[in-house]
Amino acid sequence: MSAHSIACRGSQDLCEELYAAVKALMPQLRSGTSERWCFYYAPGRKRFAYVAHYKTTDRVQVWCRGDLNKLQKAGPPLVKPRGRTESGGWEREFPGRFELTSATQIPAAARLLHAVSYARS
Repeated sequence: MSAHSIACRGSQDLCEELYAAVKALMPQLRSGTSERWCFYYAPGRKRFAYVAHYKTTDRVQVWCRGDLNKLQKAGPPLVKPRGRTESGGWEREFPGRFELTSATQIPAAARLLHAVSYARS
């Protein structure tokens, strides 16, 4: 996984399209970047999604804030649980992830992030 700036164009496009779709549902949405991730948040609230990019594959992986059962029931996309670690806060706050490989998956992913993850931010 890599930063947005060095990811392949297809991975960058999926990240940007997902951000635009979530922003259409919540105009106050903001994004930021870290060394390896893009993240989504609303001013005054916690970050609710982290997006990991790929250098050679047109896909992104999205880590979601929220209750794992609610995330899985709200799908598609298919939310997978994270592996058990001793990471504490990250494991509790971001218990699931999903992948996007096509722009056709973005509307459902945006609805899931808005309905479940944003609500827990």
